[in-house]
Amino acid sequence: MSNSNVFFNWDQATLSVGVDRMDQEHKVLISIMNKLYERNAAKAPKAELFTTMEEFFRFLKVWLIAHIEGIDKQYGSYAK
Repeated sequence: MSNSNVFFNWDQATLSVGVDRMDQEHKVLISIMNKLYERNAAKAPKAELFTTMEEFFRFLKVWLIAHIEGIDKQYGSYAK
């Protein structure tokens, strides 16, 4: 099902990796991307867009490290 008011839709059948914690992390990432998209589409003031972008990058900084560590724990490290 597509929703034209969002940038990206979560589709359980095609996007799930089968690990609830990781799926939830992906959903949060998509939610923040959609928030930024909605604010931009609504022609929100630049300050509001920058606040959302800051939120996105703060989340991304923490999330990427934790997410990659989780993948390594779940599936093993490719760096070995």
